[in-house]
Amino acid sequence: ALIGWWGTGWVELIVSQRYSSHYFAVIAVPSAFIFAAAVSILLQSFVEQRDAHQGVRVPMVLPVILCSILIGLQGTDSLFDGLSRLGRFTSFASLSQEQRDNRGEESQTVQNIVDLVSPTNGAMLAWTMYPWTYLNYQRVPATRFGWKSFMVGEIYLGSTSPKYILPDTWRWFAEDMKQTDPQVFLRPLEIAPEYPPTFDAFVMSEFSRVATSAKIDVHIRKSELARLLAPITTSEILGMDERCYRISGLLRSTDYVTEEDRPRVVLSDSQGTFSESSIEVPIDSAFTFVVGQKSAVLFRGEEVVGTFRLRPTSLLAFNGVSEGSLKTALVTTLPGCT
Repeated sequence: ALIGWWGTGWVELIVSQRYSSHYFAVIAVPSAFIFAAAVSILLQSFVEQRDAHQGVRVPMVLPVILCSILIGLQGTDSLFDGLSRLGRFTSFASLSQEQRDNRGEESQTVQNIVDLVSPTNGAMLAWTMYPWTYLNYQRVPATRFGWKSFMVGEIYLGSTSPKYILPDTWRWFAEDMKQTDPQVFLRPLEIAPEYPPTFDAFVMSEFSRVATSAKIDVHIRKSELARLLAPITTSEILGMDERCYRISGLLRSTDYVTEEDRPRVVLSDSQGTFSESSIEVPIDSAFTFVVGQKSAVLFRGEEVVGTFRLRPTSLLAFNGVSEGSLKTALVTTLPGCT
């Protein structure tokens, strides 16, 4: 079992291609156990040979003692935190739900934008060096070159040169983009946008930036964004629990004298399970409110100014806005919308 643990740790290191010293922590514990077990076996053999006539046996407590010392030297906070988390664990589904419920506002905003235009576990383009750029938002790389290092010829902890770029990289990239057709593009801000010419041309021609948080840029495919923000010529009647629609309008500041009069989009829950929240509607600027299956996003022009995460019991309403000033239309191009 220990050898299996140690071996799978090496597999994780090799597959992740992370070789900085701290990543070797994944094999530290099984290595310590193996070492302790080996010392214990050798000591047992030595004692048995020396005191065979007395039948002295060394209990296999040495590994426990050595590991206890190891844990004590490294600190116990992580151990107790891990044990606490383990005690609360019931299922992977509940753990994922807890993480989604407790994520930060900026991360949730990015998730809501991604969910609006891209299906869960769907393809997403990213300029990143981190696997969690995809994992945090439940998406997979839209290209076989999931990390930017493949496209710039960057060797981790080594040199960078075009000679390290595979000869057919950009032909494969074009094939990947045609096959996966990603609708969203993310770039962590700490990763400089030093795109190769082919990648830069594709991003510039196909994507528009709609939001920037403290950590990440979010872009939506221009063709999809154009469909979502296109003028609505004829309003359609929506049901009370309707999903997959958009509402557009242009409200004038002269209609709202005080701050209390400011129009808002309000999210409530039909069962009262979640507290009410709201987004202020832009004034003197054209806006579009797009509602998908999992999220709703408010645009001012092409800029995202607010988002909601939707649940099956969520209800949406405009407060302080006359129905005559809004136009509505159904949307069929978003994930889950037909």
